[in-house]
Amino acid sequence: MRCVGAGMAVPKNSIMLTRRGREVFQLTLAGFRTSRIALCLEISRSGVRRHREKMLQANECDSMLELIAKYYGTYTEQLP
Repeated sequence: MRCVGAGMAVPKNSIMLTRRGREVFQLTLAGFRTSRIALCLEISRSGVRRHREKMLQANECDSMLELIAKYYGTYTEQLP
């Protein structure tokens, strides 16, 4: 099975990701759901969820949307 998002590049300095985290992130950006990512990477769905949790913690984000905004450079701190 070919995973379409697997060839996308993630700039190394924009957000902190492990090798596997980068793979999960690329597939997430490509619009893949948790079960499809698990199938493509041959890991469990809970494994995908755990990689996402670690990505959020490492990048001080509360959601995948916030992490994606940081990746694209559109994230700004909330105004008081």
